[in-house]
Amino acid sequence: MYFCQIVLHKKPSLVGELVDSAIVDGFNTISELIADCKGQIQAQVTRIRELRVKKEEDPLAYFGGIAEEDAPDNMSLAPTDASTRAGGSVFTRYTDKTPGTLNTMATRKTKKNTRREERKKARGKKGSIYEEDYLIASVERLIDRIDSHRSDISRLTQALLRRGMRERASAIQNGVGEVYDMLESCSEEVFGAVLVNMNANTNDCMAENGPDEGPAIRSMPKIKRFESLSII
Repeated sequence: MYFCQIVLHKKPSLVGELVDSAIVDGFNTISELIADCKGQIQAQVTRIRELRVKKEEDPLAYFGGIAEEDAPDNMSLAPTDASTRAGGSVFTRYTDKTPGTLNTMATRKTKKNTRREERKKARGKKGSIYEEDYLIASVERLIDRIDSHRSDISRLTQALLRRGMRERASAIQNGVGEVYDMLESCSEEVFGAVLVNMNANTNDCMAENGPDEGPAIRSMPKIKRFESLSII
């Protein structure tokens, strides 16, 4: 669009007014992205460490301090008087139900519980047992986010150089490099423990149910560094 205006009006002087202005806007946008990524990595990795220390030092207190509504549907936090006063066993309470009805009720309840648990995980409420998983997924999304701007960053850096803005080009290149440095340094710490646990769970499941029934093993996110321009 800017190039068309320059050609249409035959005014090369518009390069500085229009093109350079657009390049500076791009520089500001990517600079904000870099600052946001750095802040997110630092804050979330620090929080992941805190949660893991708490869970390692006192797992009973860690899980015991969770509110009932934040607990997974397959985890009982503590027995209650209400459960013992309900009267009779599960068999005596459902003697008037047919096997088919019981199966249908169980299926509906399972689906409802699954949907409810997925919503809990998505929220990643601070202090809930889902917070760590939410933060790990958030760091993984950040990798995808910075990668999605790879071509924009490359074009911006080259444009800054061509318009004589070497200092800004260097700032962008160095800033992106620092983001990838931070991701590489924390990758093993953030994702490694998750992969170890998933592998252990997979082996247990395969041992019980056979090799075709184990859960899928999550892979380590790939971190592909930004190709820097050697002339900067």
